[in-house]
Amino acid sequence: MAPAVTHRGIVLRVADVGDYDRMLTLLTPDAGRQSAFCRGCRKPGAKNLAAAQLFVLGDFQLQPRAATPSLLQSQVHESHYALRLDYARLTAASGIAKLALAASLPDAADTPLFELVLEAFDSLCREAAPEVVAAQAALRMLDLQGLAPRLDACCRCGDIPTRGLTFASVEQGGALCGLCAARCTDAIPLTPAQLAALGDTAAPWGRQALPAAFVADFAATHLHLRGPLPTPAAPAPSPAAIPEFM
Repeated sequence: MAPAVTHRGIVLRVADVGDYDRMLTLLTPDAGRQSAFCRGCRKPGAKNLAAAQLFVLGDFQLQPRAATPSLLQSQVHESHYALRLDYARLTAASGIAKLALAASLPDAADTPLFELVLEAFDSLCREAAPEVVAAQAALRMLDLQGLAPRLDACCRCGDIPTRGLTFASVEQGGALCGLCAARCTDAIPLTPAQLAALGDTAAPWGRQALPAAFVADFAATHLHLRGPLPTPAAPAPSPAAIPEFM
């Protein structure tokens, strides 16, 4: 039997199995996306109960198995409990987790993505604008993947109009001139401040005038998500729908 391995990780997805078990999906800096079967963790007083929760940062000792590694022991470093107390923060964190799952690969180290998600979750716990933090995280994730919107010239014709670029399109991949925007069914007008914000991936968390809906649609499309990205501005889902994006 292979020796157990300990990973620092963030819980991005949970799925209950049977009466007492749970399947975890972790994002780790050294091994990318990892699955872990947590046996008996839903029993009262179970040793891994605290770690087997959404958005937890901790150390997870995994025993390799033929199918899915088993979680042996865990140590919680940060529960990010505040994310589960407020609907807007919960929805923003769930959207970030969904993007990170799409952007990560199993057994492929990705420290920048791990650090980005951790910074975003930490910021969501303290910031008053979860929709802004969610949009910033999505934009920075796109940038890490080399999929950020093109903003230096019109994506359709390549022109740089003297009056600047004042539209953007998800399908075309970024900014548009006025003439091309008239030919694109999904083109939307953006202010100069919004276009500048789309190109700034180093702004302080929660302090940016991003077009949040455009960023969410752009990320969902270019990271090939199944279904729309959960956003804080969306209507509250029914309780039955919440596990779908967790």
